[in-house]
Amino acid sequence: MKKCPNCRREIEENSTFCEYCGHQIKRSKKGLWIALAAGAVVTVAVILVISLSGRSNSVVTKHFYDSKKYYALIEDLIDDASTCDELENAADDLEDRILDDVWDLDEITEKEKDQLKKIADDLTKKVKKKADKMGCDVYIDGWDYWSSDNDDLDSGTDWDSDSGW
Repeated sequence: MKKCPNCRREIEENSTFCEYCGHQIKRSKKGLWIALAAGAVVTVAVILVISLSGRSNSVVTKHFYDSKKYYALIEDLIDDASTCDELENAADDLEDRILDDVWDLDEITEKEKDQLKKIADDLTKKVKKKADKMGCDVYIDGWDYWSSDNDDLDSGTDWDSDSGW
């Protein structure tokens, strides 16, 4: 990671713009060639992994790593929340991610499910702790959906049968 020369927040090494302040990051040509070479190596490695493993393994890994990245972004939102509304928005994002993971349980292994549940549980506790500290009334609905005995999820019925979903 490197720091934005404008706002001094950490950004990805190969960023062309700061995701926080929008400042354009200038890279040297040497760095560009290194990045292109590294990208080519990663691309070849990904193609090899996909070709050597079954399709389901690549899908499982993609969902798991996408979820982990999303949880990291949510953690930043929680940390940066300075008002109850901002904290509630972060909690809503967390709830949405939890529900996405629950709906896609067939795309993750049991080990990955346990890891994602732990991350989500830790973030839920973090939200509750910060809400208590700030005097906010924030509730994260959806956490109970991780359990396999939830009738709504297992029944295969739609959430809103009147809407035609």
